[in-house]
Amino acid sequence: MRNISIAFLTLCLCFSSVSLAYGANQAAKSVNYTDIIVSIAKIVSNQNLTWEQVIASLSHVHWTHGLKPVDKPIYFDHTIFLMRSKGLGGFSHFAEGDITIKVSSSKPNISGDLKHLDGKWQVVVIGSKDNPKIIELVKYHEALEEHARLIELINTSEFSIVRYKCDFKTEFITFGNVVYRVKLKNTGALFLKEEWNCGNRSCIQSLSFFALDDLANKTECSAELINK
Repeated sequence: MRNISIAFLTLCLCFSSVSLAYGANQAAKSVNYTDIIVSIAKIVSNQNLTWEQVIASLSHVHWTHGLKPVDKPIYFDHTIFLMRSKGLGGFSHFAEGDITIKVSSSKPNISGDLKHLDGKWQVVVIGSKDNPKIIELVKYHEALEEHARLIELINTSEFSIVRYKCDFKTEFITFGNVVYRVKLKNTGALFLKEEWNCGNRSCIQSLSFFALDDLANKTECSAELINK
């Protein structure tokens, strides 16, 4: 009887180890950079989706917070979108998770080593209690001489991008943002905001997707912020 128990326990431990290894491999599986950009753009362009539908649509995300109320003192440390926008008081809830993205092979004709952008990104979904309005991808990485332009790494014919507000030529290298108007094929339009904030040791870069004109118009260029 004892031998049977030991054998059963050993089998359970082996099964658990295999399950954990499989789960780790699943969690580490990366998604192509352009693919996730296109997927998020399509999600945001459908403004009638519920929180549950948005979270379910982002199947590559490992959610740490499925949906919870905004706690502003903590929340400001988690997303740089709120640091640079005004009038977001109506957004009372957020969801947060991690996603593994492969960026370095996204667009071969872009020069430079992009491996620092491969790996774990943060996903933040922001909205009211009724439905989400903003999806943001955030990457933390070691500081470089110049941050990578995330917009230039998108390689797709699924939508067109036109600059809407601010400009890379006049934004600061250490921090800034540029807003783009995105038009998807056979669907509506939305905004895509690229933002960066680099210090001595690290950089935070993000892409924010939203369909609200007032958020785009309230975005202030870095030069405007400095001159206030």
